[in-house]
Amino acid sequence: MNIIPPWLAGKIIYPLHEKLMHRPTFSYLKELNQSQYLSREEIEALQFKKLKNLLSLAQKHCPWHAQHILSAGIDP
Repeated sequence: MNIIPPWLAGKIIYPLHEKLMHRPTFSYLKELNQSQYLSREEIEALQFKKLKNLLSLAQKHCPWHAQHILSAGIDP
């Protein structure tokens, strides 16, 4: 026996909980739903863009990563 109806948990309680916890769950879900129909080339371009952003962030905020990124000859 379910105490909370599934529609209430799925449509109200869970989304509210994720929002209160400051989790980007639903923005990730939206992005995944949109990207599932992209072509291979579009997915590769999106992956490359995200990798560049990640490397740039790591280089900016962590000296160890900055040193290794530069020594590998990568320029994000």
